[in-house]
Amino acid sequence: MIKRLWSGFWLAVLLVGVPVVLVVMVGNPLPARRDLAALVAEPLAEDNVYAAIALVAWLIWAGLLYAALAEAWVRARRAARWLRRLPRLPLPTAIQGLTGGMLGAIAVTTSTTATDAAPPAAASTLDDTAPTSSRMAREAVGVELPDGGWLPISVADAVNAAAAAVWWRRRRLYHPDTDDAGVTPLPATVAAVQATLADAAPATSPVAAVFELPARGVGLTGPGAAAAARGALVSLLLTHRSGHPRVVTTNDDLEVLIGGADTVQTRIPGLHVADGLAEACAAMDAMAVDHPGRPVTILTAIPDDPGLVRRLAALLTLGAAHNLTGLILGPWPHGTTWHIDTDGSIDTRPGRLATLTSTATNDLLTLAALQIREDPAAPAPPPPSPSRQAAARGR
Repeated sequence: MIKRLWSGFWLAVLLVGVPVVLVVMVGNPLPARRDLAALVAEPLAEDNVYAAIALVAWLIWAGLLYAALAEAWVRARRAARWLRRLPRLPLPTAIQGLTGGMLGAIAVTTSTTATDAAPPAAASTLDDTAPTSSRMAREAVGVELPDGGWLPISVADAVNAAAAAVWWRRRRLYHPDTDDAGVTPLPATVAAVQATLADAAPATSPVAAVFELPARGVGLTGPGAAAAARGALVSLLLTHRSGHPRVVTTNDDLEVLIGGADTVQTRIPGLHVADGLAEACAAMDAMAVDHPGRPVTILTAIPDDPGLVRRLAALLTLGAAHNLTGLILGPWPHGTTWHIDTDGSIDTRPGRLATLTSTATNDLLTLAALQIREDPAAPAPPPPSPSRQAAARGR
């Protein structure tokens, strides 16, 4: 910083001081007509030599001024291009502002008990940012699901907000004569979360929810490993706020975790489903190159192929600096292994992971898929083909 200031000072001295000195000592750099005649008559006269030297000095100063202005123009254009790449925040319309106020009033009314206990916190991200003490106090509160699962309060709030957005979209697109999706209830798990937030105080857990994952991946073992993996998957997707993938997994892993081909084939925002682990690792490599620093988590069972184990270990080790993490079903010798109990508690550290059954996970993934569907009654569009993706990148 000091070096830049010093360079700017000397540039200002040259751009301002040189012309001031020349004007004071020499005067107008453009010679008059009689001076030109004298220069032609006696080119080696003392005054003419001084005038020629001054003219050369003026020309050098003009070249320096041109170089400084050209550099300033290049930097200004570069800054303008950077500003154009920044995301533009959409301004709400009048009806959107009114709706936001109504939904905000409903949220304040239905969660007064929870917010009286502790200050509000951001939604769960399961990233590398350690939670603050106030956030940990709040995340000790959660929603116990009827089938035995548990969600931290921030994830439950995300479920409530997503459900409200889906209902608002359904109401806006509802046609009484041709469309009955506007009156179709959301999945039972979504209704249970909303009822708990609206009618009763969420249950308090003796330990806070865990949001940060160890570097180089973490293996999940124990009776609650699969339920914790499902809870992490839903937490990451429902708190996802960008158009880029946040979770990478495979078709086989989703089949094992949640079962049922319908949900597996549904396009869900933030989820990239690969055919196999090799394709999943290649997708994460591409994401690290295209969007460095963007958090991405791979969710997979530990492979039987030693070569794939080494590739996955290298990906998570080298990708730790780029916010690439992994949830591995099974012991993970190349990183950390957590033994998960049925309630999501971890044996080696204080904390609790969200846990979900297969049915609850399917319900919440259905809600996540509805967030990007313009018409909830219409089938989800198929994922774009590789040729279309390449054409889109070319545009």
